[in-house]
Amino acid sequence: MTPEDASWVVPGATAFLGAVSVIASARVGRRAAEKHAVAAEKAADAAAVTAQASAVAAEKGAVTAAEDAVAARWKAYADTLTARLEAVEARSTINETRSNVTERRIEAAESRTLAAELRATKAERLYAMALGYLRGIADWVNEHMPGAELPPAPDELDDDLRALERPAK
Repeated sequence: MTPEDASWVVPGATAFLGAVSVIASARVGRRAAEKHAVAAEKAADAAAVTAQASAVAAEKGAVTAAEDAVAARWKAYADTLTARLEAVEARSTINETRSNVTERRIEAAESRTLAAELRATKAERLYAMALGYLRGIADWVNEHMPGAELPPAPDELDDDLRALERPAK
């Protein structure tokens, strides 16, 4: 090979190496791009799974929060009812105690009233008997001691004694 023949070797080799380099770069770039695309696809799939899991977790969290809120409202309602019931029970106990005291007082008053009625009935009967007895004494004195004068009766007894007077014989 002559130097003139060798002149084509360097540019030819350079061109060949350039072409090989371009082809190799394209292949390396393509492989890198494919790897990058596969990695990106895997990352996208992982992100989609994570997003879906996050969405499911968020939905579960929202449902749980809603259930907790409903449970809290029911608990507050139940607590209010319990407090009202306790207040009603307390008032009921007070009223029952007052009612028992009042019943005992009424029973005692009825007992005293009955005793008073019995005493009044007995007093009325004894009063009528005493008036009759006094009338009998007055008649006896007039019969056995003619002309004797009896002391005057108290003014309070006048009406009752007049009702017992016998017509003159």
